Amino acid sequence: MAFIKVGKTRNVNLKLLLVFAMISALIFPIAASGQVGSQELEESQSSNWDQRKELNLIRVIGGLDSELFSEPTDIAVGESGNIYVADYGNKRIQILNPLGQLVQTIELKGSPHGITLDKNENIYVTEWWDFIGVEKFTKTGEPAADFQIEDQSVFGLPADIVIDPDGILYVLEHRNLEIDYGDDAGVHKIDTDGSYLEFIPIPDSAIKDTSKFSLMMMDHEGYLYIVDQGGNNIIILDATEGEGRALALINFQTPTSIAINPDGYFFVADKRYENNKRTIHIFDEYHLPFRTIGDPGKEDGKIWGTHGLEFDKDGNMYLLDFVQHKIQVFDLAPKVFEPIILDFYEETGKATPTVPSYSPSGDDFVAVLNTGSGKIVIEFFDEDAPGHVQNFIDLAENDWYETTLFHRIIKDFMIQGGDPNTKPEPGNTSDKWGIGGPGYSIDAEFNGIKHDRGIVSMARSNDPNSAGSQFFIVHKDSPHLDEKYTVFGRIITAESYETMDKIANLEVNSRSQPFDATLAAAIVYDVDIVKRSTIENMLTMDPPERILNFIPAVDPKQHTNKQYNFSVTSPEGWSVIEPVQFNKNSPIYLAMGPTKDGITPYIYMNVLPLGDTNFVNYMISRIANNFEMHDEGKIDLKTQYIGNFMEGDYYELIAVQSVTNDITGNADYQAKLQQIVFGTESYVYGITYANTETNFHDHVKVVKKFAESFQTDGEPILKMSGVTITDPNIDGKFYNNEEKQFRFEIPYRWEPLTSKETIDEDGIESYTLAMEPNGLHVNYYRDGIQAKFLLTVYDLDDKPFVKTVTHVRNAYSYMESNGELSIADEYDGMTADGHPVYFVEWLEPYYITEEQYIPLHTRETYFANSDFLYKISYMNLEDNFPREISSYNYMLEKYRFNLDGEMKPVDWGPNIMKYNPVDDRDPTERGGGCLIATAAFGSEMAPQVQFLRELRDNTVLQTESGTSFMAGFNQFYYSFSPTIADYERENPVFKEAVKLTLTPLLTSLTLLQYTDIDSESEMLGYGIGIILLNIGMYFVAPAVLIMKIRTSYNKIPKNI
Repeated sequence: MAFIKVGKTRNVNLKLLLVFAMISALIFPIAASGQVGSQELEESQSSNWDQRKELNLIRVIGGLDSELFSEPTDIAVGESGNIYVADYGNKRIQILNPLGQLVQTIELKGSPHGITLDKNENIYVTEWWDFIGVEKFTKTGEPAADFQIEDQSVFGLPADIVIDPDGILYVLEHRNLEIDYGDDAGVHKIDTDGSYLEFIPIPDSAIKDTSKFSLMMMDHEGYLYIVDQGGNNIIILDATEGEGRALALINFQTPTSIAINPDGYFFVADKRYENNKRTIHIFDEYHLPFRTIGDPGKEDGKIWGTHGLEFDKDGNMYLLDFVQHKIQVFDLAPKVFEPIILDFYEETGKATPTVPSYSPSGDDFVAVLNTGSGKIVIEFFDEDAPGHVQNFIDLAENDWYETTLFHRIIKDFMIQGGDPNTKPEPGNTSDKWGIGGPGYSIDAEFNGIKHDRGIVSMARSNDPNSAGSQFFIVHKDSPHLDEKYTVFGRIITAESYETMDKIANLEVNSRSQPFDATLAAAIVYDVDIVKRSTIENMLTMDPPERILNFIPAVDPKQHTNKQYNFSVTSPEGWSVIEPVQFNKNSPIYLAMGPTKDGITPYIYMNVLPLGDTNFVNYMISRIANNFEMHDEGKIDLKTQYIGNFMEGDYYELIAVQSVTNDITGNADYQAKLQQIVFGTESYVYGITYANTETNFHDHVKVVKKFAESFQTDGEPILKMSGVTITDPNIDGKFYNNEEKQFRFEIPYRWEPLTSKETIDEDGIESYTLAMEPNGLHVNYYRDGIQAKFLLTVYDLDDKPFVKTVTHVRNAYSYMESNGELSIADEYDGMTADGHPVYFVEWLEPYYITEEQYIPLHTRETYFANSDFLYKISYMNLEDNFPREISSYNYMLEKYRFNLDGEMKPVDWGPNIMKYNPVDDRDPTERGGGCLIATAAFGSEMAPQVQFLRELRDNTVLQTESGTSFMAGFNQFYYSFSPTIADYERENPVFKEAVKLTLTPLLTSLTLLQYTDIDSESEMLGYGIGIILLNIGMYFVAPAVLIMKIRTSYNKIPKNI
C-alpha cells in the first residue's frame, strides 16, 4: 500500500500529499488495494481463543517477516481507532488505521521510546540518542507550530510521556545508571506550549539501586503509575503533591508496561514468560491482585516480549511485542472480569444451596493472637472454609506465626500478617515482606460471607489457589473483596476490635509497612488455639452477613438431561442450578451470570412435550400469541426471525417486558428478553436470556454459544415449513397497510419493528409502527442512542384533526412555559395541495441520572385524510439530528395515503419540507442510487455500494460546498450512468471489468476517512478534488468510450 513519509523538519502540505497518494493508488491499483502488515482473523474460528478461553486474538499487525516495525517500544490508540506506534528501531512513528493498515509514517531525528495523544489526537513523542527530547506533531503528521521546548537539555533520557485533561505533559526520566544516563529519578512537568514548569522527584524510599523506569500511565485522579523495570515494581506518584511510593503489588519478575482498561482495571505486563508463567497481571481499583492471563509463547495468540500495552474505547487490548516486531489485538472474555472460577457446582435439584449454620459451641476452637497492641480472638467458620481453618490451626500449633508482624497496614481497609519473612531473622529485610509463605498453597474456598469489619480472610496472589499462611483482618467494610478471597473467621471480643484499631492507626511508610519505631506494636508474639469456653467477655454476635443466594461459580461442563434427551454446555463462570419444577412451564435448567447494576442476568430452558400436537401448528399458535400479547401491551416485540439450526429451523424473538418476581430473586425491572425456540417430534425446547435493556448486549455471544452447544440424541430438529412471521405489510422496500390507508418507501437501511395497536386510558385506539436504523447503518446506535421514526394512526372520529392539534399545541406550549422543553419550530396550516397539516419541532432533556442529561431533538408532522389522523415523528440526539433528517423527509416524500379512493402523495410545500428534502422526481435532482456500482456488485446492500452512500451522506453532504457539488455532479452523472448500468446487466464480462475497475477507486477513497473535512475550504480544497480525480479515471473516460462503441455498433446495418 502506498504511504507517505513526512519528514519532521520539512514544511510539507499533507493535503497535496494526499492527492499524490491518490495518484499513486491509481497508477498502482493492485498495491493500493492490498493490506500491509495486518492479519485479520475470522471471528468464527474457535482457534483464536487461548487455551483458557480468556483472550481472543482479533488480529496481528507486523511481525518478523514484515518491515512495518523494528523494536517498537510504545503504542497509543486514538478515539478514531487509529493506532500510533513508536517504531524505535526505524526512528519513526507509524500511524495505522483501525484494521492495522499503514496510513502514514513520520520520520524522526531520534529513536522514539514513549508516545501519547491529546484529545485532538495530536502526537507527543519522547526520543533518544541522535536527538534527546520531546516533540509534538499534529495528527496529520506535521510538526506542531504551537509547541516548542527551548531547552531540550533538561532531559537526561526521556522514557515516556503522558498528558492530563488540561493538556499538561509529564515526561518520565529513564534513570539508567548502567549507561550513565542520569541520577535523577522523576517526572518533568511541561506546559501546553512546551514551556518548562517543574521537576517532580520520585521519593528515595521508592527507588532501588537497580531501578530503571520504562513506561508510565496516568489515572483519572491524576496519579502517575511508573513501571520500574529494573526494580521489579510499580511506583505510584501524585502528580500534584509530588508524593510517591512503591505499590509492592506482587513479586514481579521484570514489569515492562501498564495500562487501565475502560472499566478501571489495572493491567501490568511482566517478563514472567522466561519461567513459563502467565504474563499479564490484572489488579482491581484497590490495587488488589485479581487475575493473571496470557500464555507465554512466540506464536500468534501467545505473549512474548511485551513493551507497550494499550486499550481502545471498546476494551480491546493491544500488546506491543518488542522482540517480534508486532502488535497483537485481543478481545477479553467476560470471564476475565468475573469472580474466579472454582470447582464444579453439583446440580442437586434445589433452587439454592444450603447455607452453613452458625451455632457456636463452647467446645469449638478459637485462636488467640497475642500482639504488641493487645489480644485478638478469632472464631472459625469451619463449615464455610474447612481447609483454611485447619491450615491456620496447624500453622499456629507449630509456632509458625511466632514473632511475625502485621506487615501491611492500611487504615480503613485492613491489616495483614502471617509472613515468615517478617520474623527478626538474618536476611529478612523489609523488601521481602509480603512474599513469604509455608512452601505450599491451598485451594480457594470462596464463600458467601461478606468482608465486613472484623472478618478474617486469607491473602493470596493472582492465583485463587495460592493462599499459604498470610491472612488479613478487615478494618472497614470492603465489599469489593467479596467472592474473591476466602473468609475463614471473625474477631469476637471488644478487646480484639480495640487492638485492631490500634494497629490500623500505626504510622507506616510509603509501602504501608510499620516504621521501626512502631514494630513492637505490630508484632504477633504467638498464637494460641484454645476452646471457646475459656474466652471471657465475648461479644454477642449475629451470624456473619452473607451475599443473598450466593452460589459458587462453575467451570463450563456438559449438563445432561436424560428425561428430555438433551445436553448443553453451561456458560463459563455462570452459576448453574436445576430448579424445582412446579408445573410444565417451570424451567428445567438455570444459569445465572455476574450481577451488574443490581440485576443478575440469567439463561433458562423450558421443555414442553408435544404429545399429539403438531410442531408446526404449535409454532403458528405460539407466534400468533406473541403478536396478541404485543397488541395487549404485555410485551413489546422488537424483532422476530426464523433461521437454520442443526439441519432444522429455530424461531427467535427479542422483546422488552416488565419483570416481577423472577426466578433469581431480582428486584422488579424492565427486562430485555431473547427467546430461541426449536423442536423435535416429541418436544419443544426453549432457551430464554433475560437482562436489563442497558446491559443486554453484554452476554449475547454467551447465549449464542450456549444455544449452539445444544445436542440431542435420536430425533432431529424439525423444519418450520409453513410458519411465517414476516410483517404482511412489508412489500419489498415498501410498507403498505391497506386497512390504515397508507403506503411509503422504507428509508435506506432502516427497518420497521413489529407494529402494535393500543387503547389509551380514554378508550382511544391507536396504531403505532416504529422504525430504527439496522445494524448496517452508519448511524446505528450512534453515541449510544438509537434514532427512531414513529408512525401513529388514529381514527379521525376519535381524534378530529383540529381538536387534536389544538390540544397538542397547547400541551407543548404549557410544557415550554414550565421549562420541560424548548420549541424550535412550528407550523399550523395547509399543505400545498390543500390538506390540513401541523408541524412542530422541540428540544428536551433526557436524564441519564438525576443530575446528568443529554438533549433530545424531536420532530412531529400531523396530517389527515377523510378517515385517519397520521402522526410521523423523528427522535434523535440533538447533535445527530441532522444526520437522519433527509431519511425522515424521504419517508414523507414517499408517503401515500388514500385520497378519493386512490393512493396519492402529499405535496407538502416549503413550510414542512425543510433540511434539504429528498423528493421522488428525477434522480439527478435528489442524489439517487449509485447505478454503476449497484449493477457491478449486484445489490444496493453490497458493502461497496454502502461505502459510497456513506461517503456521500456523511462526508460530502455535511458541508454546503459538498451539497452544491453533488447537485451539479448528479446532473452530469445520471446523463451516462443508466447506459453503463444497462450494459453491465447485458454483458457479464463487462460487468466484471467494471468491478475490477471500481476496486482501486474504493480503496483510494478510504483516505477520506482518515482526514478531517470539517470546513468549506477543506471540502473544496481536497475532498472534492480527490473525488473528481477518481471519477475522471474510473467513470468518465470508460463511459465516453463505451457510449461511442455502442453508438458505432448501432450504426452498423443489421441486414448484411
